[in-house]
Amino acid sequence: ERELPDDAIDANDTADALLCRLELERLLRDTPVAQRHALVLHHGLGWSLDEVAHATGTVANTVKSRMRLALAELRARPE
Repeated sequence: ERELPDDAIDANDTADALLCRLELERLLRDTPVAQRHALVLHHGLGWSLDEVAHATGTVANTVKSRMRLALAELRARPE
């Protein structure tokens, strides 16, 4: 049996990550674009509110509002 190097990618981890990404894409598909951008940039990529605001041409409070609305809508959806 071949041994994998310590830094080899675990196929199960890769498959799980892909499934999570597909599920996230499915959930966000019907979310308005501006709300989706705010969520992905802030929560997905770890950008600060100011960075998201600058990238989207808004202010931090608008970014927060968009994320709040998106999360409220996602929480209200049936499973």
